Formats: sequence, structure tokens, C-alpha cells
Amino acid sequence: HDGQGEHAQHERSAFVQHDGRWYFIDPSVPLRTGRNDPCPCGSDQKFKKCCAAYL
Repeated sequence: HDGQGEHAQHERSAFVQHDGRWYFIDPSVPLRTGRNDPCPCGSDQKFKKCCAAYL
């Protein structure tokens, strides 16, 4: 709410949980990861089986 009235913002974000920690997947940052490469979140899974599922 401000001097011009009430406003709302809606956001849809993707997160993945690994070893009890949550990681934000930012779609605006280009990943240099191939689908069969290890996932950059450190899960020891292939990217396509891990964080790629949330993109």
C-alpha cells in the first residue's frame, strides 16, 4: 500500500530441496549444464533427473 493505492505482486518461483536445504532455481540465469551432466545443486544426480524437472 502506498500513496497511490493498494498494489499486489504475484510470483511463481522454483525451488528444490537437497539434503534438507532449499535452493532457488533462477530461470533468468542461463545454466551451462547439459541434461546428462551432474546437477549443479550438488545432488549427485543427472541434471535432467534433478533441477531440470523444475524449469
